[in-house]
Formats: sequence, structure tokens, C-alpha cells
Amino acid sequence: METAAIRLNKYLAECGVCSRREADTLIEQGKVTVNGKVAQAGMRVSESDEVICQGKRLQNRNEKVVLAYYKPLGVTCTEKDRFADKTLKDAFSYPIRVTYAGRLDKETEGLLLM
Repeated sequence: METAAIRLNKYLAECGVCSRREADTLIEQGKVTVNGKVAQAGMRVSESDEVICQGKRLQNRNEKVVLAYYKPLGVTCTEKDRFADKTLKDAFSYPIRVTYAGRLDKETEGLLLM
């Protein structure tokens, strides 16, 4: 059974490539193809489509992962921040891209659900 088509930027994010905003940039730069054609912003894809991003064929990860991470003091709850000394991406490593539910201040330690 094939799932419903979803927006390409969401598909790229679900595959762990990048965030939706970053996906939009990759699509605009022509770095994503769908079924051999350069992708267009806003297009929809399904699991039967062949999606290639920067030369790598992608497969959607249907499995959901939930992780518990105890955030120490001094870590900023973000993936990218040029002003942050240490971000979640620096402190927490996992083989696929995960996002966090909620947010803790830099000066706060505690449990984050990823």
C-alpha cells in the first residue's frame, strides 16, 4: 500500500537530510532530483518516487525514534547558532537527524525528548 504524497521538503527532513528550510534551499539550488528531473519547490513525492539529493539516493525512514537526552548546563537548544559556544548538535550525536520536543535555556539542565 502506497502512502499519500507529501511535500518534498518534508520528505527530505524525514529522511534526515536537513531541516525543511534547508531542504527548500537545496531544491532552489537544483541539488535535488525526483525521477531524474530537477525538483521544483512545493512539489509532492511518494515512496515510489526516486529522490536524489546531492548525488545520494534517499529512502524515507518510516520508523520513528524517540530518545531521552539529559542536557547539561551550557548547551544551547538549537542545531545551528553562530553565537552559541555549544549546540545540541555538538553535544548530542545520533546516526540520523533528530529534533527535540520542548526547549531548555542554556543555563538550565534537564531531560529533553528527541
